[in-house]
Amino acid sequence: MTKRLRIAAGAFVLIFTLLIFGAAAYEAVCCCHECEGEGCRICEQLENCERLLTAGAVCASAAAVIAVFFAAFERIKEERASERNDTLFTLRVLLLS
Repeated sequence: MTKRLRIAAGAFVLIFTLLIFGAAAYEAVCCCHECEGEGCRICEQLENCERLLTAGAVCASAAAVIAVFFAAFERIKEERASERNDTLFTLRVLLLS
């Protein structure tokens, strides 16, 4: 596992963990809330929190998809590097040396 992939995986785990704790806090506050009706300040804050959690979930999903593409790209790159690409010119150089 390369250093870049480790950093990406660590960032993904950190974002995911923050989202889980944020969702748990949101649920804890939401279940104990007694709404005062229209213009309730707590309801406004809960809506803001819900939007933030939704945006964070979208970002975490995008980061996971990007990490999968990078991992696939690295694997393809390693496989191609291990293959030997002989051209007529390289074969001639090998023959003459």
